[in-house]
Amino acid sequence: MKRTAASACRIVSLDRRCFAFKRSRADLNGLDWRVAQSSDPFRKDWIPIDLDAGVAEKIASLSDDIAICFGRYDFLIDRQTGELVFLELNAHGQWVFLDYFEEYGLMDCFINWLKRPT
Repeated sequence: MKRTAASACRIVSLDRRCFAFKRSRADLNGLDWRVAQSSDPFRKDWIPIDLDAGVAEKIASLSDDIAICFGRYDFLIDRQTGELVFLELNAHGQWVFLDYFEEYGLMDCFINWLKRPT
């Protein structure tokens, strides 16, 4: 079955918490969204989305299985079904652009994680 992607989805997993964002692919001329990414921090290409609890649990479980507490999971969202299609896990993936103005709790979660006792 041929799939077409309506949006890209980035899910940052940090200490079993998930922060999900999507970006429309409508304005892209190629495969890589970074080509069209604006450097203007006020332009919100990535918007937060609610993540299904089952998907969040699967991500937390995979993170546990491979012994990581942080990672950025990349998906495409299938245009016909809305299904998430896994692309890759970036264990050191960039994420600040997703919550540049600290609106969604990702930055606070990360700072608190760094400050916790070891």
